[in-house]
Amino acid sequence: MRVLRALFVALLTAVVGCVLAFFVGDYLTRFAHVPEIEGQRAMTIFFLCVSLGILAGLVIGIISSILVRREGPAGFLAQGWSLLVICGVAGLLAGVSYLLSDKPRIDGKRLEIACHGSRTRSAVDA
Repeated sequence: MRVLRALFVALLTAVVGCVLAFFVGDYLTRFAHVPEIEGQRAMTIFFLCVSLGILAGLVIGIISSILVRREGPAGFLAQGWSLLVICGVAGLLAGVSYLLSDKPRIDGKRLEIACHGSRTRSAVDA
């Protein structure tokens, strides 16, 4: 029964990893400036990111179901832990790449804040 539960937890976590990999992969390929010529970006998302998401979900699901040693329905606590970990990994990937990204752009131009001011002469400067 534990093997069946571990398989169920791993497969469900792999499905969640697959779905999260679409969104994170889309963001990461835009961040890496992967061109959309002849579907290059779409193929990168489908064949690289989704495959890695499924693999990561399977591994995380199996490890969490092995580490949670509860019997019966309480053993499905592993599902919660595995979903928490896979969402954390996806958040880390997207968050770190966002923090390391280029400066923001508006209409294709870099957004830069410039402060212009003038200083008046006072009696102290004279």
